Amino acid sequence: MCERTAVITEYRCPGQERPISRAVHLGRMAVFYPGCRTCTHRDDTGALSPRQIKRLRELRDRAPRDLWSDSGVTADSINALPPAVMHRIGATFGTWLARQGLPHAPPSSLIPHPSSLLAVLAGDGRPTTARAAAALSEGLRWADVAVLDVGAATAGCAAFAVRHFQAAGGLLIGNPAGTPHGVGVRFFGPSAAPLATAEQLRPVKELYERGVDRPTRRSADCRRVDPTADYYAQFADLCHGLRPLRFVAASTSAPWLNDVRQLLQGTACTVVPGRGFVHELTGQIRAEHAHFGIHVFDDGQDCRLFDEQGAELPPDRLRLADQDSDALAVLLLLMQRLSRGDRLLSKIIAE
Repeated sequence: MCERTAVITEYRCPGQERPISRAVHLGRMAVFYPGCRTCTHRDDTGALSPRQIKRLRELRDRAPRDLWSDSGVTADSINALPPAVMHRIGATFGTWLARQGLPHAPPSSLIPHPSSLLAVLAGDGRPTTARAAAALSEGLRWADVAVLDVGAATAGCAAFAVRHFQAAGGLLIGNPAGTPHGVGVRFFGPSAAPLATAEQLRPVKELYERGVDRPTRRSADCRRVDPTADYYAQFADLCHGLRPLRFVAASTSAPWLNDVRQLLQGTACTVVPGRGFVHELTGQIRAEHAHFGIHVFDDGQDCRLFDEQGAELPPDRLRLADQDSDALAVLLLLMQRLSRGDRLLSKIIAE
């Protein structure tokens, strides 16, 4: 006589910690419970009618994609990141910071409650992301993390602010993909280290999916600060002695373009606004008789360079310090190199 071993399957709704029975699972499937769209057991439909199964498959096809990517949270439009989601992201990140056992920043006028951790919050200046930034701030404060709102900033400036104010971490809501309506959230951990890989973001994502409990009934404070003067000061030496260079700058990051204009306003250099599309940049560089062109993306973090003929430079052909950390530093270091005599970028590359 053959013995059959029963296989016990544990059912658990997405985002919930406690398991449920198969009967509850089938009951939720029958009423089109939202979590069933992404459930790993969504194909176990039991005795549901063909009409119900068809409807479930239609809802599954329309299920929202995972907002978490290898570099943070990304979406095609702000509609995919409503205030409730942004509040949850802020609360999750604040809770994660608290669990790292980080030392608090030294008491100062910026920190009204010395018992609170400190986090930097930055945006990209677009009106469409203002509400989302406010929700992120409320989420951090809900988790008892004091917020320093630095306003519109690039990724480089946001990282600088985390270090400058000795914050535990930071959040930047911007447009990392550079798409017309794209939006995303970038995370900075202790010492402004970016959480920019799936492995680094995994504990934050898992905490987001499980949900967090409020640590205290008190909400931390929020202060608005402006770090730009100190941020610009580190580039002051690079802005001296520049020859009258003319270049085309294309970027979807308004804060980055503003930083360039502010730093170069005391020089004879000319910034020609790019049309935004890389395939148009080549012709625009030649038409404007520019010395070079630069296309900046990823919230001012990365860039592509083009010589006076509009030819793109391979990344390994021009080595500049801090090239992977801040596109503003790349630009100014390049301008310094071009200012050492009347040289063209194509000739520098050929040397």
